[in-house]
Amino acid sequence: MINHRVKWLSVTSMLVLVLLITMMSPAVARTVGATVTIDNGIDPATVTVSPGDAIVFVNNGTERHRMRSTAGPGEFNTGDIEPGESATVVVT
Repeated sequence: MINHRVKWLSVTSMLVLVLLITMMSPAVARTVGATVTIDNGIDPATVTVSPGDAIVFVNNGTERHRMRSTAGPGEFNTGDIEPGESATVVVT
């Protein structure tokens, strides 16, 4: 009986911990607002998204690329995106 109670308390404690961590985690994107493909250019060149949306940058080219915004309400820098990889930015 005591072993079952200890196991139940351990499981309950873990569930509470997971719930607290989830509640304290930063907000995640609610939707993918846009996917931008990088190859011999950027397609589409302009996107419209809402706060909380994600922009996914997909590098279909053969060279490393970096996408960044240094103006506007939400600055970002994807860092290097290697060929065949992608990077996601959540708009704030």
